[in-house]
Amino acid sequence: MRREYFDNKIWKNDTTSVNMLRLRREPFFRFCQLFRDRKLLKDTIHLSIEQQVAMFLHTVGHNIRNRVICANFGRSGEVVSRYFQRVLHAIGELRDDLIRNPSLETQTKIEGNYRWDPYFKAHPEDEQYLKKPIIHYKEMMNIAGGSMVTGQYAKGSSDALATEVVDIEEETSKTHTAPHEAPHEEVEQSTNAGSYGPKPKKAKPNPCAEDRLHATILASSERIAITIEKSTNTEKNAIDGLWESMKVLPGFSLDYLAHYHAYLVDNPRVAMAFKVLEEDQKKVWVSRYVKNTFPEA
Repeated sequence: MRREYFDNKIWKNDTTSVNMLRLRREPFFRFCQLFRDRKLLKDTIHLSIEQQVAMFLHTVGHNIRNRVICANFGRSGEVVSRYFQRVLHAIGELRDDLIRNPSLETQTKIEGNYRWDPYFKAHPEDEQYLKKPIIHYKEMMNIAGGSMVTGQYAKGSSDALATEVVDIEEETSKTHTAPHEAPHEEVEQSTNAGSYGPKPKKAKPNPCAEDRLHATILASSERIAITIEKSTNTEKNAIDGLWESMKVLPGFSLDYLAHYHAYLVDNPRVAMAFKVLEEDQKKVWVSRYVKNTFPEA
């Protein structure tokens, strides 16, 4: 019964074969013989190579689902799916024979033709950029990726502040509900309402946004400058005269005092506190530092 279906519905003549498989009988059987010679497919107890290829071509040629193939060829869904994958893999193994790589040479009938030739050589100076990776592509994706805000709410390097949007519909509704409206305005609105739909929202840029941004940046810069200046003055005051007051401390070598002086220079706040101490307290601080830094001393 299954063999009769192939003989009567598929291989009956070339017209039927083309309608069912998109191939005439002679190229179809040569195609199947190629699989047999290359040992890409083999006959099984369920299906011959011709039946496997016929089911595959009928599926892809007409975009038919597996359930339809099951009903037409009298096979289970598992068998249809399994042999479809086998034929698909076998065809993929013939890619070197069936698929020809594109040639970089211009064909003779196209070269010099005013309809085609100029389009193949447009912007030849840009050839150096073909197939070249984009530098800092990931960084640019983080800055302007698809997850960033777009449209009128976007913030870019030239638009630090978001554009203020005024809802035209809200303003219109407020105008319609305002008291003491003129009668002729109501008539004009009712006349135009049926002809046109609601107008889209329009963005009104704020002319003062850039000025506010400049003022904010200027104020922040001034505060930073004042802080840096104060910090510099504090460090300078802490270091001035520090070594003169340290080198006269008795009981310590100049090497230990130089080490502690370097520590105080790196820590201006500690140096300021050290300068206001009496001589005995200074000796305690130096002794503690020497003991912690040079335990073998």
